[in-house]
Amino acid sequence: MRADNVLGGPDEGDPARRVAGVLAGTSKARGNSDRRYPFHWWEAPEGAAGATYAVRPSVAAVFLAAQLDQ
Repeated sequence: MRADNVLGGPDEGDPARRVAGVLAGTSKARGNSDRRYPFHWWEAPEGAAGATYAVRPSVAAVFLAAQLDQ
């Protein structure tokens, strides 16, 4: 799923910054629940911008099923 689909369309600013903002907004609740995010991420190599995010296939299936139910 593209960030544009979730975060308001292609004219709403940089998708990477929007995703980072959404995740930052969940940080306190995640910490209070003592749970991990349902994904892993890696910083971009030195000199590059952004990050790489990944989920396990079983986690992706849960999100896909939720999307298909809409």
